[in-house]
Amino acid sequence: MKKQNIPPLKTLFIVGGDSHDFSTNSEIISKELEQSGVFELKNCMDLSEGLRMLDKDIKLLILYYCGGNLKKEEEFLLSNWVNEGGGFLGIHSAAASFRNSEAYQRLLGCRYRGHTNYAAFQLNIRGEDHSSLSELTAEKYLVFDEIYLIDIIGEVEVLASVKFSGKEIPLVWAAKRGKGRLFFIGLGHSPEACRQEVFASLLRGGSRWAVGL
Repeated sequence: MKKQNIPPLKTLFIVGGDSHDFSTNSEIISKELEQSGVFELKNCMDLSEGLRMLDKDIKLLILYYCGGNLKKEEEFLLSNWVNEGGGFLGIHSAAASFRNSEAYQRLLGCRYRGHTNYAAFQLNIRGEDHSSLSELTAEKYLVFDEIYLIDIIGEVEVLASVKFSGKEIPLVWAAKRGKGRLFFIGLGHSPEACRQEVFASLLRGGSRWAVGL
């Protein structure tokens, strides 16, 4: 993909929680995005501290977190920043976080119900014309990961899904949130999952779309 001649966009990467190898996974994700030359990442493993860092200079927030609760003031900081024009990229366990917060679930666009075991499955691409999917040329990809079982809340554009128990389960989607944008990638449980090329393509494309590129 041709790089645009712009300074790297300041990106805040909030990562942490339980049940995942966040240290290795975040290193893989950070390296992938920084190699693009489009993003300049700052990693933060303290949720409250990270949310307080959100300002107009931060163009993209990546949230790869598991568990925890959001305080009311943290809900406001996050929602207000996105609605005022921020780009928000949620990865994998971001869907399983902050289940005390209805506002967060509506911002992300889903309610978490559980997940399957780590296994191989077919990812079905559904939004072929969406700019975030420009690197993906096939309609189906074999991936190894967990399937997050969720209920969609509000309006989102589902871009990829998996057939499970006779139903298409959304795994990747995009949505406008006020002046800002949301992109969610349900993949990314393990280092091996994060190293899959389909994940890397979604990461690059979703990040660019979230900031309007």
